[in-house]
Amino acid sequence: MAGFSLSLTLLLVIVPVTLLLTAFSVSAQGKIVAEIKQNQGRDEPYVGVNIGTDVSNLVSPSDLVSLLQLQKITHVRLYDADPGLLKALAHTKIRVIIGVPNNQLIAIGASSTTAAAWVKRNVAAYYPQTLVIA
Repeated sequence: MAGFSLSLTLLLVIVPVTLLLTAFSVSAQGKIVAEIKQNQGRDEPYVGVNIGTDVSNLVSPSDLVSLLQLQKITHVRLYDADPGLLKALAHTKIRVIIGVPNNQLIAIGASSTTAAAWVKRNVAAYYPQTLVIA
């Protein structure tokens, strides 16, 4: 069973990055590709936070972003593409990694059309105002 969870973890890491890079290169947005390449190589240490939204009593997106900024958090990983959080993170300089929910992995992995639509809806719609890095 340990092998399965390791494989799933690797898939969760690899799939979003692959989708992001594929969608941006396919969409012929040279500016986005250039910005991604330009930002590579910034290997400074940072503190990041994982954020899941499938909980009760979650604070509002704007309050959460204010707290992140107050704590000088520079990177966040969202377990799903929450529209409210992605909008609240716009113009903050906080770098964002968007996760693909488990219930969407098979469909996205099986169809490049579905993958491109997911990236368009959940990544490109918020970029570059929100600094999506993966």
